[in-house]
Amino acid sequence: MTTKTKSNTFVKISNQNGGNEMKTIVLNKSNTEHIGGNVYKWTPDNSEPYNLVIDDGIYIHTGGGCINTSGGNIDTDGGNIHTSGGYIETSGGYIETDGGNIDTSGGNIETSGGNIYTDGGSIYTDGGNIHTSGGYIHTGGGYIETSGGYIETSGGNIYTSGGYINTSGGNIDTGGGNIYTDGGYIYTKLLICGILYWEGMSMPDAKNLECKIVYPSAKTRKHWKERLSDWVDISDGCYDELLGIVRPHLDDILASDKWSNCERWIIESWRK
Repeated sequence: MTTKTKSNTFVKISNQNGGNEMKTIVLNKSNTEHIGGNVYKWTPDNSEPYNLVIDDGIYIHTGGGCINTSGGNIDTDGGNIHTSGGYIETSGGYIETDGGNIDTSGGNIETSGGNIYTDGGSIYTDGGNIHTSGGYIHTGGGYIETSGGYIETSGGNIYTSGGYINTSGGNIDTGGGNIYTDGGYIYTKLLICGILYWEGMSMPDAKNLECKIVYPSAKTRKHWKERLSDWVDISDGCYDELLGIVRPHLDDILASDKWSNCERWIIESWRK
């Protein structure tokens, strides 16, 4: 069980990892330097592992300092993090912002297996890279903008829930992980993933697409049922079942001139 004893600056948490305690730094308006508006400055001390919690929904600015929690988690409770070029590294800990944004201004984000949850908040790296080493990224409708930086999850999934992903020339490589966009769009140079769940009526804006297979999202079942009705009935069943129904008819389906470029791209992926 996790136990907490709170002081003004931090709480001590008894972690599940052998019962070892890890300092948790709680940042709020009273123990950070007010810069202006809702922005408060904090200079990280990475000399020992820690969890980081941001209270009061404040916007934390590190002034270029790096955040390295050495396995601790980051929970901003709606507040934002801006590092001005400093990197964020959790070494397995998760990052959860509850709607707050992460802006590194060129710094990298490295979680080493930890997940990133922004719950509607956006991630802006301005050229910095995002590498989760198997951890997944869930933005809950928030955007991911890397401005040339790459996104690499090494098997972790990406869920944007309608938010877009724009790397401005950087690559997206999930290492076999899947991407669920729920209507959000992707703008990138190279997209490599396992399964891409695509709701858009136009293809992702990418020069090179290397997806294992592309599935329409569940929300578009009615559309695809109508479009495929001349050959098959896909009223019921999950993706694997429906592929078994559709694949024997793929040559006839693709011979039709009714398909848009995006629809044809999706259908052709079903041969894989």
